[in-house]
Amino acid sequence: MHLISKENQPPRAKRLPLFELAGVSFRYPDGKAALKDVSLTVHEGDRIALVGRNGSGKTTLIKHFNGLHRPSKGVVRYRGEPVGDSNLQALRLQVGVMFQDPDDQLFCNTLYEDVAFGPMNQGLPAEIVDKRVREAVERAGLSDLLFKPAHLMSVGQKKRAAFAAVMAMGPDVLILDEPSANLDPRQERIFKEMLAAYEGTMICINHDL
Repeated sequence: MHLISKENQPPRAKRLPLFELAGVSFRYPDGKAALKDVSLTVHEGDRIALVGRNGSGKTTLIKHFNGLHRPSKGVVRYRGEPVGDSNLQALRLQVGVMFQDPDDQLFCNTLYEDVAFGPMNQGLPAEIVDKRVREAVERAGLSDLLFKPAHLMSVGQKKRAAFAAVMAMGPDVLILDEPSANLDPRQERIFKEMLAAYEGTMICINHDL
């Protein structure tokens, strides 16, 4: 499902795509084929849902958008340039990824440190980092857990914590892998409200359309 941006923008033929995948195929080191000849164009402001059965390559595909995977065949372009060593750092600073399992990205001693990790690695001043952390945590409804370690949080709290960690970086692109998986109705409602407030480009894997 591909919801294009409704902003007043020049015709697409005259705009450079944000992402362009051309004939992308990918095999894991054990030889297992995960993607075959995938072509996809993403423009700024798009909302894209990737839907498919388990094992169809959705997670493998989104890992190409920030260089976690490199194509075995084909090319991935970001703002017209092939993704490679020359632009990989800039790409990862602008593309935020939230994995399906929040334990894959919450690894510090406290929530504060987890959310501060990204902005700190962007080289932002300490006062700006602190401001971003507190604002992101407040939007996630976790201010009372600011100095609590992630392993003591519920699954829903961890999901929101991981989202806060991504949003604190101010990403231009947000990539989400099953963001509502394992959430109870209340936690899912809170999470949907946070997603609705995001104004950038979004690529989401989710079975719940």
